[in-house]
Amino acid sequence: MKKYKEIFFIGEKPYKKNDAGNKARLDIDNILRLLNYHQVENIEEKRFKSQIDKLLYILTYTNLKKFYHMLKVKDKYIFMQYPFYFDFVTRRVLNKVLIQNKSILFIHDADALRNFNGKNIEDEINLLNKSYILIVHNDKMMQALKDNGVKTKIIVLELFDYLLNKEYPNRDYKLDKSVAFAGNLAKSEFLQKEEIKDLNIKFNLYGPNFNSKNIKGKNIKYNGSYGPEIISYEIEGSFGLIWDGISLNECAGSFGNYLKVNNPHKLSLYIAAGVPVITWKKAAIADFIKKYDIGFTVDSLYDIEKIINDMDNKQYETYVQNVKKLQEKVCTGYFTRRALDEVEKLLEFNR
Repeated sequence: MKKYKEIFFIGEKPYKKNDAGNKARLDIDNILRLLNYHQVENIEEKRFKSQIDKLLYILTYTNLKKFYHMLKVKDKYIFMQYPFYFDFVTRRVLNKVLIQNKSILFIHDADALRNFNGKNIEDEINLLNKSYILIVHNDKMMQALKDNGVKTKIIVLELFDYLLNKEYPNRDYKLDKSVAFAGNLAKSEFLQKEEIKDLNIKFNLYGPNFNSKNIKGKNIKYNGSYGPEIISYEIEGSFGLIWDGISLNECAGSFGNYLKVNNPHKLSLYIAAGVPVITWKKAAIADFIKKYDIGFTVDSLYDIEKIINDMDNKQYETYVQNVKKLQEKVCTGYFTRRALDEVEKLLEFNR
């Protein structure tokens, strides 16, 4: 059991949603607790009906006490999760905590990389440079941050974990022309394209914000929205699809371009579910999929049918078995723990 009281962390309680949107943050928080890092405070993400409700909540004795405890921590090694998805006052406090400590940031999203022409790029890069160590998704995100001026030490996570508290899914996946797609369906504009009905592929959709008026293809079946602990047991399809943006031909638009540096959390979900994966050839995670041989990449969604038609059951079974090799790792926090080991080496802590 580790006893690194010198390393602190800010605990989080994200807003509860019926999807996996906050699961990565919750999983990292749980792993930090399990490894006995010292929690300073546990801050909560809330939704408010009005600005007055927000102000009254922020100014409660409990919150002010939390802010005081956090601001008292100085010149310590401290883990924080970024971006800070909290109210304005809490964000200001977290920014101060980051600056006055040797902060280690888990990067979930880098807004500077979502839109290179955004007005806050310089501010975000400056803030990241005030941290001590960054833990980023992959090599491409690391290089993009460096190209935009980040000088801080960087550790690559490679894959977000997806903790499960019960027996891992053990589905009997078979090769056919069906794919699962999980995520925020309002954001996935490619699903609304009229041409999707021409693809000889069955799409099984999972997630919030499904609108039957916008998504009409007869080859599309909506299977509901499940909580993050349930959905990995519900996935149906021969492959899990990772695609974003506005086009069937490529991952276009700001969300699509972000795939070039981002590790979508749905990759972790699909691995936890035990299903092979399809993604865009130019996506950052394409390297991961090739490295572990857990699926295939395409230039366009129009390529999927031919590749599946040419695939035999032996190749498909290889994908399935390779996913299963990763499944236990991702469900038990292997990648996060490995990144934490790298942090401790940089900090010269000995086991």
